[in-house]
Amino acid sequence: MCNVRKSDHYYGVLLSVLINNEFSPVMIEAGDKRKIYGVFTNKGGEYQIYSKFLSGPSSNSKDSSTWKFAFSENEINEIKDIESTEDLGKETIFAFICSQKKMNGTELALIKFEELKKCIDLNRQYQGQLTVSIMRKKGSHGLWVYGTDRSREQSIKVSRDVISNL
Repeated sequence: MCNVRKSDHYYGVLLSVLINNEFSPVMIEAGDKRKIYGVFTNKGGEYQIYSKFLSGPSSNSKDSSTWKFAFSENEINEIKDIESTEDLGKETIFAFICSQKKMNGTELALIKFEELKKCIDLNRQYQGQLTVSIMRKKGSHGLWVYGTDRSREQSIKVSRDVISNL
């Protein structure tokens, strides 16, 4: 018998989107709270996708839902290592799988490395964890991203169509 974990459902969202958009994902590394995939496109592009999921929003209101992703010190060190090797031909994309408890309404936020660095300062010393928040506003065509170094009022709007531009 094969054990299916809760996280398999969430990472399955990302894999399904990638495959449906004609990408060929390969798992590079897996951890308890994140997975890293290598992705090759039909256009000859090569990407590294750092993915995390949350099974429900951190806050929910009538007009918006927000998912707050925390990064451990080890994860920040991994991201710094990725940053130092990013010029080797692979662009890094961060995939935040923002799920609802009933699974419908799940969002997949794909954030480029430059956008992530606008939300968190990888070199700043913090007390506590670095966080990135993804917000869905009712009626908005995009998603909104902010973090430890960027307030909600200064959030960055990102397209829900990033995958089609890779």
